[in-house]
Amino acid sequence: MDIFTIAIQLEQEGVAFYEDLASQATTVGFKSIFTMLAKDERNHEKVFTSLRNKAVPAMVPSSVAEEAQAIFKQFKQDSYLKEAPQLSMYKKALEIEQKSIELYTTHLADWEDAEVQKAVKRILAEEKKHYETLEELVTLVSRPQRWVEDAEFGVRKDY
Repeated sequence: MDIFTIAIQLEQEGVAFYEDLASQATTVGFKSIFTMLAKDERNHEKVFTSLRNKAVPAMVPSSVAEEAQAIFKQFKQDSYLKEAPQLSMYKKALEIEQKSIELYTTHLADWEDAEVQKAVKRILAEEKKHYETLEELVTLVSRPQRWVEDAEFGVRKDY
């Protein structure tokens, strides 16, 4: 199996996973974030398919990180509390993104064509933004529970 096929399958897994998370989200904001992530993964799949077919890929820039930050700012604490049961799924999403990052980083030198490397580097940068967004999401969702557990240890930053 070639690296393009592996990358395409990995992106397809991401699409399915994020669509599932979007369907289970308890708030419109979380649903929106996961829908955007699924869309990005679908775009990555199309790019890898184009690259495999030796066609020039149409890169669609991602704005998930910026839009997610705006959504996070609108949330109230109870939004995070509603999502707390999903925390293990969000951590699984982090693992999926990490798997993509590791694969693309490891095999970047295997792609000798400069245009292919350029496209993979852009996808890699987007995957890193996805990871950071999910990491922030995990932090925000888990904070209310940690606050209760750790409140006796001093004043914590507002969230």
